[in-house]
Amino acid sequence: TANPRFTVTYAGGIEENYGVKVLIEAAALLPNIDFRVCGRGSYLEKISTIATANVTLPGFLDQESVANELMSADLLLNPRPSALDFAALSFPSKLLEYLATGRPVMSTRIPSIPPELEGAFYYITQETAEGLAKAIQAVADLSKAARDGFGATAQRQAVDSFGEAAVAEKILAFWACFR
Repeated sequence: TANPRFTVTYAGGIEENYGVKVLIEAAALLPNIDFRVCGRGSYLEKISTIATANVTLPGFLDQESVANELMSADLLLNPRPSALDFAALSFPSKLLEYLATGRPVMSTRIPSIPPELEGAFYYITQETAEGLAKAIQAVADLSKAARDGFGATAQRQAVDSFGEAAVAEKILAFWACFR
């Protein structure tokens, strides 16, 4: 049966410096929202001791199971702290994977988000547990139609900018420089 509660899913490395500690702290502030934290990492053992009842830890999943987790979520989350040095140097592939689902995505404003995707995310403006909880609650308070519309628009942006056809065009243009 379908879960009538709003569900937030994170899939990726379970590391404190990826924002997972703040995610778990925010979950404690939102007992009426379910959180699914999928993956593996050095912070998993700690999470299992501090997580509240609304947090589920499915563990490391195969590709099909991850896809099912992402597609069943109401909101996909990237809580990576934007001030960390590596946040400016890497655009997490997780964000493109999230956008490909058509589900709404929330992220910190990491500096590596390309301009083409600037409007594709709900943003976390305060990177604290309270700020994350407030941002998640604001999205949960939107209508399902509004969230679904936002997710579909973001998916189109991602495909138009980084889908196979867009990437092929960029590669062809690059190679044309050498002819």
